[in-house]
Amino acid sequence: MQSSRRISGELNHYPFALARFFSKLLALSRTVMERFIRRQNLLRYRQLLEAVADEDERQRILRLLAEEKQKQKDAGDKDSPLRPPQFSA
Repeated sequence: MQSSRRISGELNHYPFALARFFSKLLALSRTVMERFIRRQNLLRYRQLLEAVADEDERQRILRLLAEEKQKQKDAGDKDSPLRPPQFSA
């Protein structure tokens, strides 16, 4: 009887371990996605700057670009938005 309590107690630990694992995995996924979005925003704003002729619109895009650069700096992003990440072979 006592051994069945021990086994059920050990089994009760696994759902919490799985929940903790998936919680960390989701946090990592969110971080990767946010970094990707920041890099894509920087690329898009730079493309828009090349195409826009109106000075007011240009100033607005420059302000958005500066804000996005600051977000990237605050988040500690290390790779350049102009280069894809380098992978070792």
